[in-house]
Amino acid sequence: MTNIGKPQLTPNLNLRSAAMFGFFVGLRSMTPVASMITAAHERYGDIDQGLPNFLNTDLLIWGSRLLALGELGADKLPILPARTDLLPLLGRIGVAAGFVAAMERRDGRSSLLPVVAGIGAFVGSHVGYQVRKRLKDRLQIPDPVLAVAEDALVTSGSSLLAREIVY
Repeated sequence: MTNIGKPQLTPNLNLRSAAMFGFFVGLRSMTPVASMITAAHERYGDIDQGLPNFLNTDLLIWGSRLLALGELGADKLPILPARTDLLPLLGRIGVAAGFVAAMERRDGRSSLLPVVAGIGAFVGSHVGYQVRKRLKDRLQIPDPVLAVAEDALVTSGSSLLAREIVY
């Protein structure tokens, strides 16, 4: 397909945005991904270039949104392992690094930004866990209240960051 007349996606990825994306993934693994995919789709519609083709499908757009919503609900369940446990932590690092790598690969670039995003996810996971735990213990704030506040932070922050990177 030709892209004549269509805007081209050139992600505005840099050290700060990769670290921030990773940090948000550390807090909620799917919300930043869904924000990025949604922002790219809103800005560019059905694009032949931009995000890798597999990221430009209705199934993935809606699937990422549903996964993000599911994660927002599941986070309130005490039966889930902590985000700092090995498997959830490795998953978050992989999501952050993999998504940034996919964005870079589309542009034919290769850098350490996926590593920066992975480190951001590690930091976000640990900082988010510790802040939430300490607020709960010291201020006696119920965990679901803290979780909803964290949801609001991640949702708004991811949305703003996605627009900065995509637009």
